[in-house]
Amino acid sequence: MNRKIARRDFLVCAGEAALGLPLLTGAPLRALAFAENTARVFRGIFAILQTPFTLDDKFAEGDFEREVNFCVRGGAQGLVWPQLYGEFNVLTEAERRRGAEILLRTPRGKTAAVIGVQTADRETALRLTRHAAENRADAVISLPPYRGSVTLEAVADYYRAIAEASGLPVFIQNSGGEWGPALPTDFVIRLAKENPRLGYVKEEISPVPLRLEQYKKSGEFHGVFSGNAGRNLLNELARGSSGTMPACEFVDVDVQIYNLAASGKMAGSCP
Repeated sequence: MNRKIARRDFLVCAGEAALGLPLLTGAPLRALAFAENTARVFRGIFAILQTPFTLDDKFAEGDFEREVNFCVRGGAQGLVWPQLYGEFNVLTEAERRRGAEILLRTPRGKTAAVIGVQTADRETALRLTRHAAENRADAVISLPPYRGSVTLEAVADYYRAIAEASGLPVFIQNSGGEWGPALPTDFVIRLAKENPRLGYVKEEISPVPLRLEQYKKSGEFHGVFSGNAGRNLLNELARGSSGTMPACEFVDVDVQIYNLAASGKMAGSCP
């Protein structure tokens, strides 16, 4: 039997099927319970922008600007560049500065812009941090130092320096593996207690939902995000996350799923 399915119902069912989770009830999500203190609160879909290249391996500035416009039209609450998906590690410092300027100058309305500043050396990271602040980024994001043997105290000093250099919210991206030490939740919470600018995290270390709950319960965070292409978004929102940072291909779909969930409209059954 053929039936017409409204786009909203399709999105609800798609979200349920993709995540393998039961639909949320209409109860208000704990993700909306963050109190706004002196730091800015971030919520929603913060899309990770891809870096386009020309056939001769140059940064394709025009394509990048069109990508930013696409994500803004799709309703993204935030845009993030350049991170792992944006291949930051193959870009020159000049390309990163230029890309940040394109992102920050492009009309975005209320869409936040978060600039990735991690590099293999601290001084370059601090230069990129100051450049982001000078060009009025809304926040910066960084992996921990990821070359050689890195202690937690060295990580703490690194994030403190970025917070001081930027004067902006600083997202701690906790990915582990080749991208720096896997940071314990109590360590990240301690940094947030020390400096409210460090009360932002993109958590990618398993078990992510449990870690998000711990951040939420600490009361120290103003932005608790995950990655993993947004596949666990509904479960994570119910556990206190602020949103997710997925790749940007399906930003319009991700945004609609988030908006429905955040407004308590995910209850019901699929047609």
